Amino acid sequence: QSQAPILLSELAKNQNTSFPQLQEMLSKVVTTGEYKYVQTGNTPETIYVLSERYRQDIQQKALGIIDQYHRENPLKPGVPREELKSRLNLPVKLFAVELKEWTNKGDVQE
Repeated sequence: QSQAPILLSELAKNQNTSFPQLQEMLSKVVTTGEYKYVQTGNTPETIYVLSERYRQDIQQKALGIIDQYHRENPLKPGVPREELKSRLNLPVKLFAVELKEWTNKGDVQE
């Protein structure tokens, strides 16, 4: 299983290092695309670190939930946002960012 997302500020605290030092340490894996920063707000404390594998896994899980919902509820327009967010177990703002990306790529319709 892929690693769950973590706030960059929490990771810095857990590693007992400064925010800039942590960003420097992560620069290699972020540059290679193995990990990505996802900003969910306007402050440094709202930056998550996500592995690309986790992002792919969570998107596949979301698509599976959506497909299952459509099969079980063919007359309904789609899975409610709150149900999808809850079943994915993502923080609210991170879910919003990921859903927007899936929608922009055309993988999901809102």
